[in-house]
Amino acid sequence: MLRLAAGRDPLNRDLTALIGELSTLSPQFREDWAEQDVHEHRTGRKTYRHPEVGDLDITFDVFEMPGEPGLSICTYTAEEDSPSADKFALLASWAATQEFDVHHRTDSDAGPHRGRTTPVRSDD
Repeated sequence: MLRLAAGRDPLNRDLTALIGELSTLSPQFREDWAEQDVHEHRTGRKTYRHPEVGDLDITFDVFEMPGEPGLSICTYTAEEDSPSADKFALLASWAATQEFDVHHRTDSDAGPHRGRTTPVRSDD
């Protein structure tokens, strides 16, 4: 949390003084601080219901970027060899083989929900 606070407000004099004092008094703190291996990280699981393939269970990871307020990287993955991974592969194959002519396609051609997913539940 200290590194996150320092990343969000690198010009904070009180925080800089505290880090300097801790670095002077503790060799372990000095080593750990020098490694710069601390970041805010959130993870969890979500389930989305796709109208064509059903429920998709995914894991998400959100990495906040210290020093860049409001900037984060979010990844979504399905467990390898899981039913959800198979469903994603099926969706990807459909997307790779379909040809869309946007100018001649109507909403009724694709069905009322094609391509839309609905959040079902989340543990975050």
